Amino acid sequence: MKEGDKVSISNEEYVKTLDELFNSRKHQQFEELYPSVEQLLIAEKEYELLTKIYMLRALMYYQLSDIEELVKFLSKHFTLFRKYASDEDFMRYKNARTIALEMNGYYDGFYEQMMEIKEYGEAHGNELLVVNALTNIGMLKVHTEQHTDALPYFFEAYDITLPMKDADMKMYNNHYLIINNLFATYLRMSDFQSAARYLHLEEPFKKCYPRYDMLYRTNVAKYYAATNEFTEAQRRLTLLQAEIDADPTKSMYKL
Repeated sequence: MKEGDKVSISNEEYVKTLDELFNSRKHQQFEELYPSVEQLLIAEKEYELLTKIYMLRALMYYQLSDIEELVKFLSKHFTLFRKYASDEDFMRYKNARTIALEMNGYYDGFYEQMMEIKEYGEAHGNELLVVNALTNIGMLKVHTEQHTDALPYFFEAYDITLPMKDADMKMYNNHYLIINNLFATYLRMSDFQSAARYLHLEEPFKKCYPRYDMLYRTNVAKYYAATNEFTEAQRRLTLLQAEIDADPTKSMYKL
């Protein structure tokens, strides 16, 4: 869309509705509405709005752990994003694409890309981009077995999110994702005393994205198994197994 063009209010409302469905985790309603909104925006050449729903589509793939489809989707729409998205949205897009590639084993340029995103966020007062970049660098360190090096990145992100977590739902989710990452990293290091700080957070995690909640509860079970409290570990794993078996949308967590 060129500068000066009028944006249809109804189209903006469609995008807003998809955003609300995504944030409220109403996946089925999102899936039902998304195709018609995409077709409408393509037909009316509302490309800036199209990039916004594509970003939501990408985040949905990530939430559902469908990483293979996420990589395909992000690669398919890269040119459109570069041309029509705002600078901030393009940074978010590159962030998602880089993470997806990393999750498929492509590490080349990951650190440099995240530092670019971090610096952009700092320069433009966007704490969310900064937090995402720091968290992702920490995760790269974990994946490459540099556990001690990962911790400072997680703690820096933790300090940014802490004062804002109760005012912004995105920061809330990021805050508890960072806690989960710290918890998992200490488990990998067999530092069970430090890991124990993050036990008994089931209630706040219930308000997070289901993905984060399931990962946290799995890590709690891992903690009890690693500290030889096998009865408690088995109890928690049995509860998780029953929940996964009862909900087809959670089958991705079975392994």
